[in-house]
Amino acid sequence: MKRTTEKILTWVGILLQFVVIAASALALPFLNDASIKQKVLPLIATANNNQNIAQFTGQLSPSTLFDYMKQGALIILAICVVCCIIAMISVTMMGKLAKFTGILLILIALINVLTVNVVSSLLWFIAGIMLLSRRSTTKQRKKRKQQKRKA
Repeated sequence: MKRTTEKILTWVGILLQFVVIAASALALPFLNDASIKQKVLPLIATANNNQNIAQFTGQLSPSTLFDYMKQGALIILAICVVCCIIAMISVTMMGKLAKFTGILLILIALINVLTVNVVSSLLWFIAGIMLLSRRSTTKQRKKRKQQKRKA
């Protein structure tokens, strides 16, 4: 089976993932800049004055929160890259291992929801469900032949 729709959905998700990876990779070096840190620290300090945010952050200093933000951005970038690589591998396996690829796409969609790219996660999830729900043409042909023999 060609599975063109699933391939298109997966490739569009991969392209959107590339956009997120590129934006993250371009933004990460700026987080190491001292002038950016000096501009962001007062904003974090004023946000800590909010009682709801203060409960969440506890007794952490603004500098510590900024460092956590940098580490979180690196983790998100790593998750995006890994999910993108797995999605590219799954496109090549769609024709032969449709059920496995469907499960794989659903898993990376669920993992990718942790990042900011919900659209590609949704596309991968839809493609995964489509891969799991469609029957292969060989199974359909065998059933038709069996039905013709019985009739």
